[in-house]
Amino acid sequence: MTDNPAMTDPIILLTRPRAQAQEFADALAAHIDAEIAIHPLQDIMICPPPDPRPAGYQAYIFTSPNGARAARHWGLPPRPAYVVGQKTAAATQGDAVFCADGDSTDLVALIGKHAPRGPLLHLHGTHVAGHITQDLARLGITCDSCVAYDQVALAAGDDVRSVLSGPRPVLIPVFSPRSAKLLIDTGENPQNWHIIAMSHKVAAIFDDIPCKKITIAERPNGPAMLHAVCLVYRESCI
Repeated sequence: MTDNPAMTDPIILLTRPRAQAQEFADALAAHIDAEIAIHPLQDIMICPPPDPRPAGYQAYIFTSPNGARAARHWGLPPRPAYVVGQKTAAATQGDAVFCADGDSTDLVALIGKHAPRGPLLHLHGTHVAGHITQDLARLGITCDSCVAYDQVALAAGDDVRSVLSGPRPVLIPVFSPRSAKLLIDTGENPQNWHIIAMSHKVAAIFDDIPCKKITIAERPNGPAMLHAVCLVYRESCI
């Protein structure tokens, strides 16, 4: 990372939960020499297990590593799992893991192709971006949903506000609609923000926000986001 960056050089701001932000920062540092600021705007809290614990499901659905961690924390019996991406697959322990390597639409398509008998169980957060249970129902696949973790909003401190409202260009990777809304809720001036959105759904949250620029990753997954941020950074430094 650059020790004394010029005021015109962009700074990369990561607002994901700290562990995920640090992991992404480490991946970025392996490819680009950039100043990276980590200021989480949310934290993840695994919910207590329901009583009784979920049982009788043929397979689980995880749309983030947090759902997989919750299943493990709750001591749910191993089952095959349908997951949204590679990071979630890596966090999943099950009889078999089927990865969509995309977004919730790709995940529903994968499950529909497998046509499991069900019932399935989707362990998700308090805030969800898709409608997996309803989409599967239209395919004739029974799926229940269960809130397994909460994405707790964190107050924006002076440190993150100074980055968001400062004179330097700020590149902000945004991985979910929830993250986008928390960023907007800071109320800071977005004129120097270059948003790198994980999907069109994420980018749409900024439709009425006068950001400097919005770039959408080619695929809604971690590797595509890493590639997009590196590309935007290099182009910004030319």
